[in-house]
Amino acid sequence: MWDRTACAAPSRSYEHHHIYKLLQIRTSVLGRAHSTTKMEKRHGSPSTAGIGLMPNTRTGDPWAGQLKYSQGMTATISIIILLYAAASLRSRWRRSSKYEQASSSGGLTRPVAALRMLSYRHLPSYRLGLINFRLPVLGATLALGAFMLGFTIWTFVVQPYYRVDRSFGSPPLALRAGMLALGLMPFIFTLGSKVNFISLLTGVSHEKLQVYHQWLARFMLFLSTVHVVPFIYQPLADSGAAGLREEFFSDSINTTGVIAYACLFVLSFASLTGIRERCYELFLLIHVPVAILFLGYMFVHCQALLTSWRYLWATAALYMLSVFLRFATQLQQNSFLSLARCRVEAFPGGLAKMTVQSPMRWRAGQHVFVRFPGLAPLSAHPFTIISMPSADEQQLVSTVVLMAKARSGLTKHLYDRALQSQSQHIAGGSSGLDLRAVLDGPYGQDASVATYRHALFLAGGSGITFVLASLLELSWLWQQKTATTRRVHLVWSMRDAQALDWARQHLVTIAALAPPGALNVTIYISGKDEAPRDLGLPADWEIQWGTRPAAASAVSDFIRGASNLVHVEADVEKAHSDSSSAAPQPDEDYASAAVVVCGPTGMVKDASNAVAALQSEILRGKLAGLDNVSLITEHFGF
Repeated sequence: MWDRTACAAPSRSYEHHHIYKLLQIRTSVLGRAHSTTKMEKRHGSPSTAGIGLMPNTRTGDPWAGQLKYSQGMTATISIIILLYAAASLRSRWRRSSKYEQASSSGGLTRPVAALRMLSYRHLPSYRLGLINFRLPVLGATLALGAFMLGFTIWTFVVQPYYRVDRSFGSPPLALRAGMLALGLMPFIFTLGSKVNFISLLTGVSHEKLQVYHQWLARFMLFLSTVHVVPFIYQPLADSGAAGLREEFFSDSINTTGVIAYACLFVLSFASLTGIRERCYELFLLIHVPVAILFLGYMFVHCQALLTSWRYLWATAALYMLSVFLRFATQLQQNSFLSLARCRVEAFPGGLAKMTVQSPMRWRAGQHVFVRFPGLAPLSAHPFTIISMPSADEQQLVSTVVLMAKARSGLTKHLYDRALQSQSQHIAGGSSGLDLRAVLDGPYGQDASVATYRHALFLAGGSGITFVLASLLELSWLWQQKTATTRRVHLVWSMRDAQALDWARQHLVTIAALAPPGALNVTIYISGKDEAPRDLGLPADWEIQWGTRPAAASAVSDFIRGASNLVHVEADVEKAHSDSSSAAPQPDEDYASAAVVVCGPTGMVKDASNAVAALQSEILRGKLAGLDNVSLITEHFGF
């Protein structure tokens, strides 16, 4: 039996010793807590991360589990890229065989037509002041919309959003959004690079990927905003403006985050169509330095917490790989430590012709970036190559011919200097302006139409350079008897007839090499001061004065005419085969047609929508005779 008196009245000395021990333990605990206050205050710990809006801590969103969001983002985008690469293998293999006929799609006719309808359909654009809000094509809009909506729902559907007290750790909503944004970074930098593994896997050229680069960057800005707002709201709600001020200046992670967010905002805002078009030179000048500054501050801001630095190092590695590959290519195209010699000539209508000798090999429709260290060492502009590489593979050097429309900035400066040089030309000397240049490329898609039975070319103004590159290749293949194209219609719209001066010789040469009756040319001259006159063109070419072409009608009329022609040729072949003992041989290339467009945004948009409408007719079986109508466009949207 216990002694009640002994238990109820312990000695005073023992009581003091016990209290002293408790104070020691409490001090030790408080010291350890103080050493981790900043980390827990900002990010939370596994033991307190579940405390928040939800009463059950086991169903919370713990700090240690935040890495699943960046992993989910990375895995989703990687799977999309691999699926697209696998789905495009067949078409890429067919394109690799350059002179293979662009034949019927067989059992894939309807799926291919459905995908093309989504890929070609342009959506309306909206203008708000200087900002031109332009959505991507329908297919890209649906894909990006589904992607962003899915991850937005994931961000907000998980509870809790906030902790009961901010001393328990960072708001889970902020952590989720930040980790999702980190998962986007390697892909955003990769999509913005001219040489990247996504282009290698999918076969999509870098300029076509720019739309995903821009919209994923905007989505990252949205997620970053969601990441920032809780860090402002919670201290403001708890302690007012004074508490927010104290919280902000208590940790450098806040200031570095603000700088990184400002860099991302500048990058996203400057990429808006209206802003970029009006300030293109400034956009080129600041985009890369601000992007590097953003990446650097992200390293400081993330402080290697969780797996954040893995994504940042991956971003840096992929970007540096792109820079290295571009530099290696430039060394190959331009002799080591020696710049190429570029002759610049000014032509009427504000056109500058650039001629460079280079060992480069390219395909019709591809472009190069040209940098002039003596004029603008930090700017590189894209120009379409209108010449063809040397037909002799053993010849080491080919002539690269580029045409530039003098608008503003570098192109205007080039044209003015070339014009001044030509005006000071002395008899017996050389005309034009000689500059040193660096070529970067070639980039872009193959605009060859030699594997299609029918081809329509639509060009607006200086867009003739892209069209002319494809036509020149086609004329050479006609001469080699390797082109299957039988019917070509060129429609060129221009403001004044001066634009014909430099292109007339090329067009006449193409017409001379074309099979009889294969080439039809219509030229529209819309200038108000232009009066009908002889332009020195073949008599059978149609010249329309004071008007512009209707791109949609031109596409519809040409394709429907090609469809009717297929029926006529098929009937003739059938009658011929019935009168002979030989079995009829199918000629599938009758069913293929291509529409090539380069010009103002309105022309490209109208033609693209017209081709998309034709895809819907193929789906419904109403466009008999044609089951392969492709669209090839060029638009520098970067």
